[in-house]
Formats: sequence, C-alpha cells, structure tokens
Amino acid sequence: MAAAITSFMKDTIIELRLHPDTTTSSSSTSTKKSSKHHDGTLPALKNPILRTSGKLKISSLKKYLVQQLDMKGVGKDTTSNNSSSNDKKMIQSIEILCNGYPMGNELNLTFIYRTMWLVTMPDEVLTLTYRLGSEDVW
Repeated sequence: MAAAITSFMKDTIIELRLHPDTTTSSSSTSTKKSSKHHDGTLPALKNPILRTSGKLKISSLKKYLVQQLDMKGVGKDTTSNNSSSNDKKMIQSIEILCNGYPMGNELNLTFIYRTMWLVTMPDEVLTLTYRLGSEDVW
C-alpha cells in the first residue's frame, strides 16, 4: 500500500508548448511590437517550450505568461496604487486552452495531460494555447 501512495505522489515532468491562440484573431498588418496586438491577440513567447512539474497549476502558468509577455504595465492606471489588483485582473483576463477548451485555474498539467491530451494525441508534446478572454474567466 505504501508503494501505491508514493507512486501517486511522484512528481511528473511535463514538456509543453505554449502558443497564442490564432483561431479567433484576424490577420493583423501592424508592425509595431507590443505586448498586446491591436486585434486583441497576444504575441508568441520567445521560448514556447517548457519543461516543468506536472503539479504546476494553470493559475501559475498565467502568472508566467504575464511576466514573460511583460503585461504588468499594460492597461495600468498610473495614478492608482493598487498594482497587485491590476496584476490580478491581467492574470484573470488570460485564458489557457487545451484542444480549444478553456482550462480552469486549479487544474494541474498532469491532469490536463492525462485527461485532455493523451486521449487525442498520445505521441505529441502537450500543446496549450493562450488568449485574452473576458475578465469573468473562472
């Protein structure tokens, strides 16, 4: 019985790709580089492939995206002193999708991999997409 518990608690390393969702965006002819494009889409990461713990939750992945895409200053009111509130709003406005379905903040990568990915594409690296959603996400 102890072996079953330790194998259950064993941490799995997950390799994943993170790409911006392009299914709902129109083609943008803008050449400006910014953290948010004019059509509402987000730019691609410099390094879209991650190797991380399977225990990583979607909420942490959203924080990582905000940091990597330098979104902390986007849409901030400079007269306001509640920057942590603005950061939370920015994190909440990002949606992470697997196979086109939005993932909840409390889901971890191992769960997503086993339930949403292995069923459809067992031989490929887990690929998640991200986009700006509504602020009422989860």
